[in-house]
Amino acid sequence: TTSLAEALEWTDCHQASAYLLSSAAVGVPAGPINCHTEQQITSAWPQIQQAAYHHSGDASLVLRELVEGRQYVVDTVTQLGPDGPRHAVTGIWAHHHAPTGLLDRTDLLHRHGLLARRLSLYVCRALDTLGVTSGPLSCHVAFEPERGPVLLSASVVTHRSRADEAVWKITGRDPIDAHLDGAFFA
Repeated sequence: TTSLAEALEWTDCHQASAYLLSSAAVGVPAGPINCHTEQQITSAWPQIQQAAYHHSGDASLVLRELVEGRQYVVDTVTQLGPDGPRHAVTGIWAHHHAPTGLLDRTDLLHRHGLLARRLSLYVCRALDTLGVTSGPLSCHVAFEPERGPVLLSASVVTHRSRADEAVWKITGRDPIDAHLDGAFFA
C-alpha cells in the first residue's frame, strides 16, 4: 500500500508483537525496518517510501507481522484442469540476508529435498485456500521450526525471472510455458 493510514488500520486488526516495514519492490536499499509500535511505523514510513519511489518508481510499502525464520520464494504456476486447479512448483529459492536485513543472495533449492517438498505442499494448499485457479505466482514463505511454513505474501508474476530466462536459453524451452503445456501436470 502507499497509504500509512491503511497500514495503521491493518495493525489495529492484526495485533502482533512486532512488524516488518519494507518496500514492495525488491532491491531498494532502505529497510526493512522492525517496528514494535504504531509510532515507529509512522516515523519510518516516509523514509522507506521515499527510497522505494526513488529507486523503483513505486512508492508501495509492505507492512507484515515480523516472522522469524529462514525465508524462501516459491514460484508456482497453476492451470485449471477438469478436476479443478492444478498447481506446480517451478522453483524454490532460499533467501540469504545481510546483517542489515537487505537481501544478499538467493540459492535455488533441490526440488526433491525434504524442506522443498514441505514448502511445496504447504504453498499448494495455500493456493487452494486462496482460490487461485490459473497463472504464475511467486509466494514469499518463512519457515519457523516451531510453526512450520508461514505464507508472508503471494503475488502475480508479471515477468519472467532471470532463472527462467537462463533455463529457457539452456533448454530452448520456456519453463512457464512448459508447465502450462502440461509437461509438469501429467
